[in-house]
Amino acid sequence: MLRLTGNDLKTRLLALWKPPRWAAPPHRLGVAVSGGVDSMALAVLCKEIQDQHLQFKAFVVDHKARPHSTAEAEVVANRLKELGLDTDIRTIAWPSTTPPCEMNNFESQARTLRFQALGRACLESRTQGLLLAHHENDQAETVLLRILAGYLGFGLQGIKPLSNFPECHGLFGVHEGAVNVSSDNTDPKEPFSAPNSTRSASTGLSVFRPLLDVPKESLVATCKYFNVPWVEDATNRDPSLTMRNAVRLFLNDEKLPRSLQSRHLVELALLKRTRHALAAKHAESLLHKLSLCNIDKRSGRLTFEVREEDYFLGNLRRTLENQKIQLPTQVVLLAGRIAALVSPLEFIPTSTSQFIADKLFMAMLPQNDHETKKTTSLVPQFTAAGLVWSSTKKRGNAQSHAYSWDVTRQPLGRKQNMPTCEWSTVRHHEKHNPTNNSISSFRPWQLLDGRFWLKVWSSRYETVQARLLQEADLSSFLSVFDDSQKNRLKHLLKLAAPGKARWSLPVLIEKGSEQVLAIPTLRIQLPGTKKHLGWQVKYKTIQLGTTMQHEAT
Repeated sequence: MLRLTGNDLKTRLLALWKPPRWAAPPHRLGVAVSGGVDSMALAVLCKEIQDQHLQFKAFVVDHKARPHSTAEAEVVANRLKELGLDTDIRTIAWPSTTPPCEMNNFESQARTLRFQALGRACLESRTQGLLLAHHENDQAETVLLRILAGYLGFGLQGIKPLSNFPECHGLFGVHEGAVNVSSDNTDPKEPFSAPNSTRSASTGLSVFRPLLDVPKESLVATCKYFNVPWVEDATNRDPSLTMRNAVRLFLNDEKLPRSLQSRHLVELALLKRTRHALAAKHAESLLHKLSLCNIDKRSGRLTFEVREEDYFLGNLRRTLENQKIQLPTQVVLLAGRIAALVSPLEFIPTSTSQFIADKLFMAMLPQNDHETKKTTSLVPQFTAAGLVWSSTKKRGNAQSHAYSWDVTRQPLGRKQNMPTCEWSTVRHHEKHNPTNNSISSFRPWQLLDGRFWLKVWSSRYETVQARLLQEADLSSFLSVFDDSQKNRLKHLLKLAAPGKARWSLPVLIEKGSEQVLAIPTLRIQLPGTKKHLGWQVKYKTIQLGTTMQHEAT
């Protein structure tokens, strides 16, 4: 089996560093190394291409799942240092006193904690992404596991060579807001934004898997060529421990039919990813063709129009003629993209996107069947993806109609917990200026309600809390302003957050007294608090020209 060279790795990386995700190649990357043959081969190849323009930092995670894990991590770290790679050991802190290996959800917990440790490591070392050593055999195992779990269609895409950083939702600088990522898919002109709106956070860090088309045998040959030792985890060969181990043993059977052989499974995943990418690209173009699409990031309110003469509705009519009515994939993806612009949810399931697409578009298509007409008639309002979707039919000529949609955050139910963030005061001897934009003047960024990134400074209040505006807050907050200021504030609320949309506005309160101190996205605060309270606020990332997804491996 042919070994890999440094140039092989560089070619694969350059193929991943393409616009719109990347405007220029990164110059500093992290490498996750467990000590196995795959990650050690990746590490030595990184050393081969490391130069003044591209530097690597290796991260070894001490998982604390076995008694000797710390000693094992140190052995791996020393080998990496001998290769000439800057190396850091990160230790997992398990939240439970139960021995990790005895947990029912040990695998998923270990994965979450490992990625969170790696995310913080990348953030602190200011790397622009993380390399993982998943290879062709891992891909085949993943696809077969998904087949066994009942996945079909795009559920069989397998592991993606490029994805957002998994398991780090709410970690600013990793999940979103990376300060040193050379990315151009967040448009500086803030497309879809209302005037005077809050700016969006930049994109987060990426995970790269450049070896997905490389069989494990090539990685073994690479380590042997460079005389790099590796460790073998005996538990990976025990089929009774995990489903993946059982699938790995099954795939080693040379008598398998072609459809279940590793190479065929990898080709299947590539086909599904290619088709999904084409549909996603089409969905992105449809998003930009929506009429009067506008987001007010002060409240997270979305408005847009769907017209019968719209380009994609005309295409839909032709696609669905004389066929059973079923929306194409790109339209379902479009519905999901529309929802993701303002939804508080981290993920929007495909079934939810399908439901939204049916409500938005199906009723505007000609229906010949009476029963189909009844099931696809346009409803004036529905809820999905944590949002309220309200429509108004606009007047048009006899042959054409348009519907205006207003999408806002769904009000919290009685049994739903109010989303909150907190910042406790840290006393400093030096005098701070709340208008100073330096990071040291503020407490860490936190994500409120999956939509607003906030960080707060205070010299007066012991604890400042962020939550959503409530009906009882408004009257007491307005009462401290004079009539002129009160009228201006009411007018601003009407523009930025009309009706129930105002109950999705973030507010800062003094914990304990529950006094509303400020509505940060409207840049309004109580008189006399400017010297003692400051903040920065960003709306969540709106990614354009890409459909980056988290992994489900």
